[in-house]
Amino acid sequence: MRSWSPRLTIRVDTAGEHTYAPTRMPSQAPEVPWALYLADSRGRFRLLCLDFDDRQGNQPGAARRAAEQVSRRLHQLDTPHLLCASGGRHSRHLWIRLAETVTATQVRSLAAAFTQKYKDTFDASGLLNPTSGCARAPGSPHRYGAPSQPLRTAGRNAADALAWADTGADPSVVDNLTAWAGGTIPASTRTDRHCDSVTLTKRLRTIDCTRGMIPGTTRPLPEHIRALANTAPTASADTSRISWSIMLSAAHAHWSLDDITAAALTDQLPGLEHLRTESGGAGHGGRRTRKTPHDHIAHQWERALNAVAAAPATPKADVLSHARKHVRAALAAAENTPFFRGSAQGFRRWAALAVIADLMYRADSTDDFELDVRRWAIAAATTKTILAATVWELIDAGWLVRTRPHSGPKAAAYRLVIPAVQKVGHKVTHPLPLAPEHALERSRAYLNHLGRDVWQHHKLGPVAAMVHWTLSVAPELSRARLRHTTGVSIDVFEGVLTVLTANRLIHRGQAVNRERVYAGVAGYLGVSGMLERRQTRYRRESKVWAWWCSEIEWRAAPATAKPSSPVRDLYGRFPTYSGGHCDWSAAMRRVAAVETQGAKASTHTTTSTP
Repeated sequence: MRSWSPRLTIRVDTAGEHTYAPTRMPSQAPEVPWALYLADSRGRFRLLCLDFDDRQGNQPGAARRAAEQVSRRLHQLDTPHLLCASGGRHSRHLWIRLAETVTATQVRSLAAAFTQKYKDTFDASGLLNPTSGCARAPGSPHRYGAPSQPLRTAGRNAADALAWADTGADPSVVDNLTAWAGGTIPASTRTDRHCDSVTLTKRLRTIDCTRGMIPGTTRPLPEHIRALANTAPTASADTSRISWSIMLSAAHAHWSLDDITAAALTDQLPGLEHLRTESGGAGHGGRRTRKTPHDHIAHQWERALNAVAAAPATPKADVLSHARKHVRAALAAAENTPFFRGSAQGFRRWAALAVIADLMYRADSTDDFELDVRRWAIAAATTKTILAATVWELIDAGWLVRTRPHSGPKAAAYRLVIPAVQKVGHKVTHPLPLAPEHALERSRAYLNHLGRDVWQHHKLGPVAAMVHWTLSVAPELSRARLRHTTGVSIDVFEGVLTVLTANRLIHRGQAVNRERVYAGVAGYLGVSGMLERRQTRYRRESKVWAWWCSEIEWRAAPATAKPSSPVRDLYGRFPTYSGGHCDWSAAMRRVAAVETQGAKASTHTTTSTP
């Protein structure tokens, strides 16, 4: 559940007395009751835990029925979620992990609506406290009863439901549930969606709580900050202020929690003295080592990340704003280029460009941006082989520049550019978009549409996905205008319409846009679950590659100075054949076994409860 936490800390009931204390995120789930914060340190909710209590005096099963009713509604909305049995026999926790944070005002309205709808069973306390509101995590032991046990959810078994919930839900589900429960949607939430909203701009600088960093390419500290970090503070210096300045610069430079911890405790940078030691107090003099330096560093680093993520605009921030404008301009130019239209490969190029452009936009950087092929392929709903060939086409056409090749576990880096497209002599086969400044939003919507299993079948594919998406967002288009908009030839276009109609994805000339239909057609065509299986395989391949790189580093080190290797500690020695060659298949099986074991540990408690 590390990836679920919106903070670098969790709350743990060490004594089993229902007194939860903040603790740095451990590498393994605690064997005592523990809880996840629902909101980040800025008070924005990343998690929702709808708590339905089986209270005395209620009808037996009332909490269970209420939770299942909400689950059915979420299933209709195709919203990933997870049901857990918690506490009493019929008590339920319904977890929703949001893809983006939402305001406390929105969650408060949701809590009020659910309290009114489920008066006797719903406990809204965790949703009303963005500062310290938390809930016992799935798999967490209970001080008296059974652990929080994931249950079968929306037709999925517990393990599949947990993985489904991990994919994240669209934040609009908060307002949808509020309206469904009869509540009032706060008017202020509409401003968060505006393209010029300050709240949205701040939210784009997201925090990766799994690694404790603002996503982006890690870079060295500025020269004056390096000098500050490498200079021992004088006896009268304010070590707290010095450490804070270094941490703010490190957060801007996309350092992780491990990076700042290593700098403070392993490299012993003099400027980070405040993170290692504290004042000896009156009568003692000097400084003494902190009892829990790792927890102190985690707490201070979380403060620094939140300060940087929510920093107001400065003259330097204009560069980031320019980067976002560059992304929008590049996508608007690409939309008007036949290179990205008219064929399956053209639409693959558009999806590949849209993925990296969106990630660059969110990271506020278009230069030297790292992105590995497997992650890229998953986001573009294609295979790594096709994606790699497509990326080279984008490079050859001048839309991307490869600034750095991949090296070991580090992915290759790219720069987004806008080539000087010579339109003379080129036939523009589709009309100009009405609002080119909204090209980014259209590309995101198309990627979301493309990320369904049904388009993985060879009879459908990228052309069918683009035609169907275009018709779904512009149902007023005639057949001729639809074909010109997509740039597809007459024969291909007519064939695609025939296949879409035969599979009931188009009915009476209109696109059918229902998740139940998408899932049904995917099952009928035998491609249901294909994207999820590919994502699982690529994730394991990435872990095997990181394992092998760590193994090489460990083997090359002298016997007296072997580096610490958490990956090697987790998986063991990399498997090889008798001749010394790497056994990649055995490594994949080992990684899969560790993942399976971890999934079981998160869904079942391994210790007996008194």
